[in-house]
Amino acid sequence: MKKLYTQALLVILLVGVLPLFSWTSARAEEMTCPSHAPVIIDIKPGSIPNKINLSSKGLIAVAVLSTPDFDASSFVPEMAHLSDSNSALMQICDGASAVRWKLDDVNHDGKLDMVFFFGTQDTNLTLNSTNATFMAHGSYNETAVHILGSDSVWVKPE
Repeated sequence: MKKLYTQALLVILLVGVLPLFSWTSARAEEMTCPSHAPVIIDIKPGSIPNKINLSSKGLIAVAVLSTPDFDASSFVPEMAHLSDSNSALMQICDGASAVRWKLDDVNHDGKLDMVFFFGTQDTNLTLNSTNATFMAHGSYNETAVHILGSDSVWVKPE
């Protein structure tokens, strides 16, 4: 009986207190994202073709290469995704999220490249995948930027 009185008292208190709160309707603001800056990427740097074994529990390296138009060492990433190219442009943040990244000169041209690592099991690649798209948000020389690049893949089931 005590429990019933306690529950009733709680309901009365809640009903009495709720009108004191000012409820407002939330409105979604239109998001403005910077347009994608194209970059050159190399999936599995130094490997031709870029074989992806879907059953692998390892990581897929994706290098964003420095070029005369883009200094990868000046890019400060906030997040990055790797996705099957067939779905990447429809759902930009689809696919695997980067687990880490580092600077390294993967193509031995004397310029630092940014290398991202993605869990193979996290990707949305399938046996039909022939290209993967890399997309990252971050800043470049203190300006917000999204970068985008694609490379071929050869997906193996085993």
